Formats: sequence, C-alpha cells, structure tokens
Amino acid sequence: MILITDRFDKLIDAIFKITGEVHEKHNHDRIKSAFTELKELSVPVVPIASGIAVLPVIGSIDNERAKMIMQVSLNEAIRLKLKYFILDLSGVTIIDSIVANSLFQIIKTLKLLGVEIIITGIRPSIAQTITHIGLDFNITKISKSLENALSDLGFKQVSSG
Repeated sequence: MILITDRFDKLIDAIFKITGEVHEKHNHDRIKSAFTELKELSVPVVPIASGIAVLPVIGSIDNERAKMIMQVSLNEAIRLKLKYFILDLSGVTIIDSIVANSLFQIIKTLKLLGVEIIITGIRPSIAQTITHIGLDFNITKISKSLENALSDLGFKQVSSG
C-alpha cells in the first residue's frame, strides 16, 4: 500500500508540474502577444487620402519604439502605396540623439522607396537635439503643423455654413 501511495503521489506531482508549466507558457504567450499589439497600436499610421498618410507620434520615443516606427512606416508605405508620409511629432516632448538619428534613418529609407516625408510639430527641444547632433534634415520637408502640411498638399478647410 505504501509503494502504491508513493507511486501515486509521484504521478500526481508530475501531472501538476506539467499542468503548471503549460499554464505558465500559455500566460507568457498571451502577455507577449498583448505587449506586441500594444506596441503596434503606439504607431498608428492613418491614411488621409490616396497616397497620403500621417503618423501621429505621441509620448516618448525610445530605441525600441523607434525601431517599431521604422518597421510599421516601411510596411504601411508599401501597403498603402504612399507618395506622401507625414510624421507628426507634436505629441513628442523630447528625444535623445540616438532616437533623432533613428528618425533620420526612417526618413532616408522611406525616401529611397520614393515616399516624400513631411515632418510636422517639431518642438524647440527636439529642434535643439537635431541641431546639436548635426543631422541634415534638408532632405525632407518640414512644416509647422499638420494643418499646414495638409494645406501644402492641397487640402482645404470647408466651412460648414
């Protein structure tokens, strides 16, 4: 009886161990999936018209998010067959030199794909960072605001009266 109980206990322990491991892996996969979806939502490319889209960047940009912006921007530029891509930085308060360089790489890469980049909403602190590290943003258009950029592309405000 003791031998049977000992074997039964070991069997139950093994079953609980396997069940726990499967449950832990499942939860880990769900968390990883949710985190990936959340990161993708932090880079919303919004189509405005045929061939035109805007990426409103809000919040801080770290190296990981800059990579996500690069990946999503390239994918969406190709998928949407973009001619103009507006990168709106009005929701970004500060970036470091590494992230500014990453944004410059995004601009250069999209330009190689034939997409014209328009940067809007550059705050003074971001302008200082860009100037300090010596990046040449003459390869892209810069506009004061998203409204100005859209106006330059031919969008007109229609009065409601």
